[in-house]
Amino acid sequence: MRVKIYYTALIVCTLLLITTGFSEPGDLFIKYLQKKLTEYNLLYPAEKAYLHTDKTFYKPGDDIWIAGYLTDGITHQPS
Repeated sequence: MRVKIYYTALIVCTLLLITTGFSEPGDLFIKYLQKKLTEYNLLYPAEKAYLHTDKTFYKPGDDIWIAGYLTDGITHQPS
């Protein structure tokens, strides 16, 4: 009995998701979400910091050579 209720609820939820997926208001929500994400990326641009060293391992007394740079988080171009 419990399994039958579970399968019925699963089928109803699946049908609701399918029918709402093909409706027009969902497109408006997607456009709204894209607009808000674009505004957020313009206000708070993401940057990634990279730090490179010349060796994987160092012994005590070795000199450490470091190169670092920042890139744009979306396009990966130097910022």
